[in-house]
Amino acid sequence: MKTNPKNSSVERVHHPFSPSTLQYREACAYFEPQAGENEAAAAGTRQHSALDTGDHELLSDQQVTIVEQCLEYFEALRSQYPEGKVITEKYLPIDDYRGTYKDWQGRIHPHLATTAGYLDRAIVSKDRRLAEVCDWKFGEWDAEPAENNVQGMAYLLGLYREIPTLEEVTVRFVMPYRDEISFYTFRRKEFQKLHQRIRAIVFRAVEAREARDFTKAVPSATCLFCANAGRCDALAAVALKIGHKFAPAEIPEDVTPSALHDPAQAAMGLRVAQIVGAWATAFRAQKTAQALESGLVPNGYQLVASSDRKIVDQKKLREICLQFGLTDEEVDSASRFYITTLDTIIRAKAPRGSKDLAVEAITFALLSSGALEKGPEIASLRMIKKSGP
Repeated sequence: MKTNPKNSSVERVHHPFSPSTLQYREACAYFEPQAGENEAAAAGTRQHSALDTGDHELLSDQQVTIVEQCLEYFEALRSQYPEGKVITEKYLPIDDYRGTYKDWQGRIHPHLATTAGYLDRAIVSKDRRLAEVCDWKFGEWDAEPAENNVQGMAYLLGLYREIPTLEEVTVRFVMPYRDEISFYTFRRKEFQKLHQRIRAIVFRAVEAREARDFTKAVPSATCLFCANAGRCDALAAVALKIGHKFAPAEIPEDVTPSALHDPAQAAMGLRVAQIVGAWATAFRAQKTAQALESGLVPNGYQLVASSDRKIVDQKKLREICLQFGLTDEEVDSASRFYITTLDTIIRAKAPRGSKDLAVEAITFALLSSGALEKGPEIASLRMIKKSGP
């Protein structure tokens, strides 16, 4: 459950069918968001928080610049609505629907509103007829165009429920790292159709939870972000096709997806996973090599280079970190988790405008001393993903 960025001790209400999941649920009713937060998502959360609180301590210099650009953009937008009302991080249900739903453990919960979520920021004109909804996307991937973005539609409907005099609402998805803004103006005559679309998405998701029949799931790129991927019969059927082809003696044609969920067949299921994983690894390596050799990168992908940093001398790491002004507790935190934790700590302590330089300085010192070891640079193809939960 997320916390309110303005007060980390206050827990946010989290709707079971939140706006950020709706695009995925429309693609497959069995979609459920994965738990946890990766580093990219955590960085986005920090930038969202900085927009609302003005606290830039945990941001890199580039991230500070990006946040300020977003604020400048919003202020320019706001100037077009003299005496308009600004709404920030408000929880907005789209309707007064009351019902129940079952979670994946079969427990029954109240279902309050079809969906509800926190819009990032909105402006409402003085006469309460026009509004602008801004949603910040701090990733390097694109977002579903505003005209078809169900998350934006949910925020629009939540604002309309709050202010029923609205006649036009422009939804804007601001993607500063891509230097893109996707926007679309919806008119009141469209609002009912948008509401029906969202209700259909949510009610199909509720039915899917009741049915638990994963043979009806729809495999797609959505599976990459789905917590149900490991139990999904439809996705297992795709894996079995690869298993049948590459190891027909081990994976007979008569093995079904549902059989793989039988504890007695666990070994075969794991073998299918091993075969699919080996094929996927080899295929990615081959396509990466082709892209490096020819310079032709597949559509929707980009070549990226990365290398791991590994702590090899804890004593030297501690000595150098203490020289750079870290405390023993902060050094222990960095050693216990990831070296990227050290980067975050250094940025928080460094003065604004020198955060990235401070990270570069301590990294250089740690590498030069032998406290850190940098692995070989590895090229890989990374999908330019569309944003989601």
